[in-house]
Amino acid sequence: TKMSRTVITNKEEYTLSHTNKWGDFPGLAHTFFLHEPTLVTFSYNIILMASVTASELNSYLCTTFYLDENELLEMRCVTDKVGYHRTNTGVSTLHLQPGKHSVKVQYRAANLTFPPQSATSDWDAALISITSHTSPLQ
Repeated sequence: TKMSRTVITNKEEYTLSHTNKWGDFPGLAHTFFLHEPTLVTFSYNIILMASVTASELNSYLCTTFYLDENELLEMRCVTDKVGYHRTNTGVSTLHLQPGKHSVKVQYRAANLTFPPQSATSDWDAALISITSHTSPLQ
């Protein structure tokens, strides 16, 4: 058994929208190739600093995960009514067929203002982890 792990992190400063419309999370997308049928675990973790507006009770951050343009519903996460920091996570393990695969995280937020997030700050983090349990990731 050959286990392989890839971690994708956002390496650039970014600003998120708070218009309550789904969009790709900056820097959290990746394409990989498998040579044989493989058990793969996907996870994502997003920790953000948010400035809550006067509408704090109606504020939220929703995230979801896509594999090959299909949403993995079990990886949806909603954090609401929480000021200052937001943490959204998701995990799923699937058997994948050989070939090219792509993953991405999408988000939508309302009534929150996100200051520019830094990839090197200890206050925030955004990453996707892909672990292949039986075959190397390429």
